[in-house]
Amino acid sequence: MTNYHYGLFAIIFVTSAILVPFSLASVVSTGNFNKDFFISWAPNHVNTSADGTTRTLTLDHESGASFDSNSMFLFGQIDMQIKLIQGYSAGTVVAYYLASNSPNRDEIDLEFLGNVTGQPYMLQTNIYSDGFGNREERISLWFDPLADFHTYSILWNVYQIVIMVDWVPIRVYRNHANKGVGFPRSQPMSLKTSLWNGEDWATRGGKDKIDWSKAPFAASFRNYKIDASTLAFARVCHAQNSPQDYVDAHNAARAEVGVENIEWDDELAAYAQQYANQRMDDCALEHSQGPYGENIVAGPGDASGIDAVKMWVDEKANYDYDSNTCAPNEMCGHYTQVVWRNSVRLGCARVLCNGGGIFITSILAFAQLCNAQNSPQDYVDAHNAARAAVGVGNIQWTDDQVAAYAQQYANQRINDCALQHSQGQYGENLAGGSGELSGTDAVQMWVNEKANYDYNSNSCVGGDCLHYTQVVWRNSVRLGCARVQCNNGGYFIGCNYDPPGNYQGGRPY
Repeated sequence: MTNYHYGLFAIIFVTSAILVPFSLASVVSTGNFNKDFFISWAPNHVNTSADGTTRTLTLDHESGASFDSNSMFLFGQIDMQIKLIQGYSAGTVVAYYLASNSPNRDEIDLEFLGNVTGQPYMLQTNIYSDGFGNREERISLWFDPLADFHTYSILWNVYQIVIMVDWVPIRVYRNHANKGVGFPRSQPMSLKTSLWNGEDWATRGGKDKIDWSKAPFAASFRNYKIDASTLAFARVCHAQNSPQDYVDAHNAARAEVGVENIEWDDELAAYAQQYANQRMDDCALEHSQGPYGENIVAGPGDASGIDAVKMWVDEKANYDYDSNTCAPNEMCGHYTQVVWRNSVRLGCARVLCNGGGIFITSILAFAQLCNAQNSPQDYVDAHNAARAAVGVGNIQWTDDQVAAYAQQYANQRINDCALQHSQGQYGENLAGGSGELSGTDAVQMWVNEKANYDYNSNSCVGGDCLHYTQVVWRNSVRLGCARVQCNNGGYFIGCNYDPPGNYQGGRPY
């Protein structure tokens, strides 16, 4: 067997140099994970030995983890020793695979599907060509993969793909491209490993779920060998995803307009990581609706943190300083958040989504945080202070109905920040403004209309007063509010009241 696959390599290097229009070089790995790979997801769930020769991924209820090779390969052989999750591992997936970073991806997969203790461990293989897969095959391993490390190999050349376990071929996929059968042969691929939650399908079709009481789950990797052809311009973008890389990219843009530096904040980074983890299933560009400023982006699997910041900063061309607006039909809100003077703390996160893309989020906070002015209690206190001034009883927060309605409508206004009423069943006050506008600021704006309300005539005099009368309306006893950052960088704030006030002929108190 050894002579056989070494013989094929003599053909691989000659053939690949002729057929493929890339500059290629032979690479032999160093055996040091710190030199040949970068952590692509959840660094705090990755442990590497001091000498760099062994790496362990862990999965818990917060996150899984992954690492990718620095280089991309076109044909060769890759060996990796893996020790799988001990004990009950149902619902978990340990993945070891080659994949290109393109929408019509090529991929050679080995996925180890967790099991119930005492049941055989299942290895699923799959091969994608030009974005099409559906070539899954499963095999029950004939040994206990938990007791010790075993060698799993991928041999890939222009003739065939051979997947081996301890040098025993378990699958051979031949190149029949001349008969219309897809075969990975033109897209360079990077080596990737990951440990993640696949309980919806991995074990007995999703019948056996993850038992989180047994977390953390851990899989270990060592003694890898890469003997393959690689692009001469092998990418090394792992250095573009560190906290310092995010900070430097932001500060470069801020320096251009005379804004002071931003600093990394572990608390914000934890918030960013937690939300990014929630987006792994869909990579959807939906904001977290939290108390911080936020920029998000999704892209192909090789998109780095610096790539994301550059995309946001490129919106600078759409921002007109004199009018403080974005160009018509263009976005600039991501850029203005990057350079916002009062945003002085930063935390970012980057995750690999289950569909193969990357989701990146950047969380920014003010020097004097206004998130303490946007909590439910802050809205309630601001309202009740105004109500107490005229002898009206307290209003109460209602999460499941009124606040949920306010949030749902605020989300609809993210694209335009337009102060248009929802025309719903509740009373409603709206406000909009810059990134410094807090919830209590909005309530104060409404309460300031008190000067325009004439109680004797029950009418507004000299200006609007209906926001104020809704705040203090005696029969409005339930409250819900929401605040979202719009795509133009501003904020939209809405409060809803049940029962509604300001009905014709009525008095607020």
